[in-house]
Amino acid sequence: MKRMILLRHAKSSWAQPALNDFERPLNKRGKRDAPIMGMRLKRQKKLPDKIVSSPAKRAISTAGIIAKQLDIPKSAIRKEPGIYDASAIELLAIIRNWQNAWETVLMVGHMPGIADLAWLLVENEVGPVPTCSVLEIELEINHWSDAGPGCGRLACVMTPKESAG
Repeated sequence: MKRMILLRHAKSSWAQPALNDFERPLNKRGKRDAPIMGMRLKRQKKLPDKIVSSPAKRAISTAGIIAKQLDIPKSAIRKEPGIYDASAIELLAIIRNWQNAWETVLMVGHMPGIADLAWLLVENEVGPVPTCSVLEIELEINHWSDAGPGCGRLACVMTPKESAG
């Protein structure tokens, strides 16, 4: 069995309207929520073998903050350009090429791709996915190349709002 932890990047800033979408940084709330979610993952022992992230500034910043909380060096984060602006089918193609040595992977990405991918894997609605939310999916596969529609089960959903309350 493989396990995937899907994480929507933390809240980003719209303070500079002229800034390219790819370059948008995290805002104050994003910088607050990301370490909280990282600590929560660590406390629940949801530790990835690998972190794969969109290279967009808000996603890679989120990945770095999460990695720090999990005691994973930033150098171990794999930037995957294909995650940015990807559909569920495009994300599935990326997953199918992951190394089989990775049993648990944390993917940091964007909406709607993250929610659509979860829906595809579990073949069910996953509900709202606010910024910095975690969707843990257990996949009934032995090789990432076998990932496909309906191979997963939604094991856990965590949101920053739950962590704050």
